[in-house]
Amino acid sequence: MRTYMTLVLVAAPLLIDATVSRHFLEQAQHLVGELAGAMVIMAKSPTRATEMGARVDAAVTSMRAAAAPLTRTLTPDQ
Repeated sequence: MRTYMTLVLVAAPLLIDATVSRHFLEQAQHLVGELAGAMVIMAKSPTRATEMGARVDAAVTSMRAAAAPLTRTLTPDQ
């Protein structure tokens, strides 16, 4: 998770200028927040794993949807 958060911070200046990439960045940051929250809550209350898993899954789905326009322009070689 630390590596993912670092990647989001490093990529932020490159992604913030355009609307589509900024939306992706926002969703990536939201996912980081959900992952961090899930780790804290599950450490305190493991019985909430299903609830937290659903929140993380929703954040991943949103990030994938935001990434689709960015990856559409890539070729298979890229």
